[in-house]
Amino acid sequence: MKRWNIMNQHALRIYANRNHYAYLYGANGEIGSDALVDRLWAAYPSHFQQAVIAKGYTKQQLKDHVRGKICLDCSAFICYVSQVDDFGKLRVVNDYNSTGLRNCFAVKRTPVGGTAGSVLWKQGHVALDIGYGMCIDFGNEFLDCRLYPLTDGNFAESGELKYVDYTDTNAR
Repeated sequence: MKRWNIMNQHALRIYANRNHYAYLYGANGEIGSDALVDRLWAAYPSHFQQAVIAKGYTKQQLKDHVRGKICLDCSAFICYVSQVDDFGKLRVVNDYNSTGLRNCFAVKRTPVGGTAGSVLWKQGHVALDIGYGMCIDFGNEFLDCRLYPLTDGNFAESGELKYVDYTDTNAR
């Protein structure tokens, strides 16, 4: 079982090396490529219409942006930092979406901003509370990994993952 502080360290390491990572909806740690963008675009056309085309970007710009980077979406990021012990492992098994992750902490809910290492949830999105009023997430295409005050995220709920050890979590 991974400890909450190790999970937060992994998240901060990703943030520190964020130029090697990219947000890509539906990605689970694959290396960005034209083929990956084509596959996910075909699987989730309405998402990419809203998140890329409607914001004035093109599919080619997205391909150029993610090429060669480790690609994750918001739920894959949480799975990646909370489950992967070998940090060199690129792929995660992510059968969750933001609601699936929320269901993982249905038993142990915490106040938003109350527990470092908890998962912050709002409809369609998750982030990681790293303590001190800050959170890390993978926002959306072209935003990638970001660190910001959790109050800016308008999160509705927070909870502890059942496979993370939160012993001494308030010692932050």
